Amino acid sequence: FFGGKPLEESEVTNEIIREYYKSEACESRTRYDKTIRLVNKFFPKENIRYIFFEDLMKNKKVEVDRFLKFIGSNSSFLSITKVTDTEKKVLPSTKYSFPEEIKKEIRVYYSDVYDYIFKYFDNVPTNWK
Repeated sequence: FFGGKPLEESEVTNEIIREYYKSEACESRTRYDKTIRLVNKFFPKENIRYIFFEDLMKNKKVEVDRFLKFIGSNSSFLSITKVTDTEKKVLPSTKYSFPEEIKKEIRVYYSDVYDYIFKYFDNVPTNWK
């Protein structure tokens, strides 16, 4: 999406990517460090459970069970069939391969976010590295 509309792969240019990753719309979805600090400011640590999207998609049942245990519930109240349905894409999207130079630029631009995440969590998914 760019400017509220989906783009075809042929429409994606390095300039569009550069403009987007620096936009407020992208930053508001990417500044996990700010979100975590804000959540930690208002809630005690024992009331917070962070789950990486990648972990949830990799093993839905395990992550949902951990979350249910965290909130003091159990999976008997939940239809696990829907949770374990791995055939459905949660976020279908066009496969776009970012050029390495753009990946490096984004990594540098958001380096403080990455640094914070790696310091805060022990088990960061490998695709974050």
